[in-house]
Amino acid sequence: SHALETGLAAVRAPLFAIVDDDLLLATDYVTTVLEAFRQHPEIAFLGPAVEPHWEVAPPAWLTPSFYNVLALTNLGDQPIVVSQARPLTLLAGVFRTEAVRRLGGYNRALGVAPGVVGGTEDADLLFRLCAAGLEGRFWPALRIRHKVSAQRLTTAYFRRWHWGHGVDYARMRLPRFEASRWRPLGIP
Repeated sequence: SHALETGLAAVRAPLFAIVDDDLLLATDYVTTVLEAFRQHPEIAFLGPAVEPHWEVAPPAWLTPSFYNVLALTNLGDQPIVVSQARPLTLLAGVFRTEAVRRLGGYNRALGVAPGVVGGTEDADLLFRLCAAGLEGRFWPALRIRHKVSAQRLTTAYFRRWHWGHGVDYARMRLPRFEASRWRPLGIP
């Protein structure tokens, strides 16, 4: 999140994209982004279809129902309006710079840190964009491939990821969790 904030401060364009070093972009990535924002000037952010690029064959237990842990997303072949109830992974997401700056950028407390698997600053930003009434879209024509390493295909990795994300979601204090009636030891 510190790197994301540094990048956001340096952006001089109306749009910016987050692209990690383990992503493979389609050759038409930029033109697809520009066309989507041209067709829909009302949107504040855009999320791609994220498909796996397996380093090794995935284990039999790893079904698409677990793909969110690997930041893989495919919501179908039609564009979909994103909401808090219908979120998506913003891996290689594209944003209107002004909208993200207006909401205060990325939450540094939710970023990757030593001993933490993954970060949730992207999920936090997605929820804040939606809560502010800003529209985003899943754009299936925008396709990327995410390199999935062998070490991410273990149950130990999945346990660490869920633990870390559980801690971060508690830090986010999302209204839907805070409103929960089930509160063991006073914790929603």
